[in-house]
Amino acid sequence: FEGKEALTIKLEETVAGTAFEGKVRIAAVDVEGIQLWTNDGNGNWYDINQVGWGPVEGFEIDLETETEIYVFVAESVTEDINVTFKLVDATDVDNVIVEGTKTLIIEE
Repeated sequence: FEGKEALTIKLEETVAGTAFEGKVRIAAVDVEGIQLWTNDGNGNWYDINQVGWGPVEGFEIDLETETEIYVFVAESVTEDINVTFKLVDATDVDNVIVEGTKTLIIEE
């Protein structure tokens, strides 16, 4: 990833004092033609697009931490892509705590 510019993301509370208190992970986004790489600070790398992010047992929400994500797009992708990120309860991945959609704008 040397020489590549990363996007920086940070979890935020929309209403103060309402952060989920269990362990969470980011679910796989499953969008064709992209890779979204990040690491957990312990040398473990994850392609959020394929496997999500974080250990299977989850992690506690830290509102101070910023996370770098490296985005790679296949040459065959020519249109903007909507990517929906889901923060899920690690003990019940069907329990979506919050989700948000971002658009990757594709430029030559």
